[in-house]
Amino acid sequence: MESVDETDILSILNEGKNTNTPDYKKIYSVYNTCCIKTILELKSKLDSKINYIDMGISILFYLFFLIIRYTNNIVLCLKYSERAILLYTEFIIQSTEKKKSGDLIFSPSIGDAVAFSYAKTLGDLNIAMLEKNNKQDKNMRQIMKSSECMNRIYLFFSRDNHIDFDIFQKIKLNLYNDIYYIFLNDEPPIYINDISLILNKNYSMSKTWIALRVYIYLYIKKSYIPVYEFIERFNTINILQLNLIHTIDLKNNYFKLKAQKWFDD
Repeated sequence: MESVDETDILSILNEGKNTNTPDYKKIYSVYNTCCIKTILELKSKLDSKINYIDMGISILFYLFFLIIRYTNNIVLCLKYSERAILLYTEFIIQSTEKKKSGDLIFSPSIGDAVAFSYAKTLGDLNIAMLEKNNKQDKNMRQIMKSSECMNRIYLFFSRDNHIDFDIFQKIKLNLYNDIYYIFLNDEPPIYINDISLILNKNYSMSKTWIALRVYIYLYIKKSYIPVYEFIERFNTINILQLNLIHTIDLKNNYFKLKAQKWFDD
């Protein structure tokens, strides 16, 4: 892979700056689709190893929003984010192959893969300078928080053996507008960690989906309850076990009725 010149990349970013008002909903939608495709690519190339996939999505998130805040140019975001993921993946694959063949005297870490990806994508570009000059308005903060939350949801459901692009798209279309709404405020009652608590409860995939949909429905309808109370009450409920795709296909009215039945005092 060719080396990257700091001056060249900075010139490209500066020349590519878009002075129009950012289309925040488009940025959010494009990132979500990019995240889905990246997870599927990483699962395919890296044998579904969770820690590699998680770190790859962290790279995507950081670079995508670093560049979009500096340039407001979605094409440049996709170009450099995809390049970084490709480099990250190639480093891990080549290191694994060389280790198996005995050509390596030490085992590179996942941190080495991340460093290689950044170095070959951005060269010696002063990232601190980009961060300093980045736009970080309320709308962008909202998108970043919403996207981070969606990251965690996608990563959780990526562990399902039957996950594919169509299922991911249904997850996106069912949730991402509601998640966007939740983070309209800088400090909403629902925090990203609340969603993570539900994802980490060792429920089945289908039960987790139902828990998420009901919990989010309660917030949207101004019937929010603290996550620990929600989980305590949800644990007492018997849920019909379905596979993930059938559960995702349940209509919105199903979750509305269940929320009213289970949580209306």
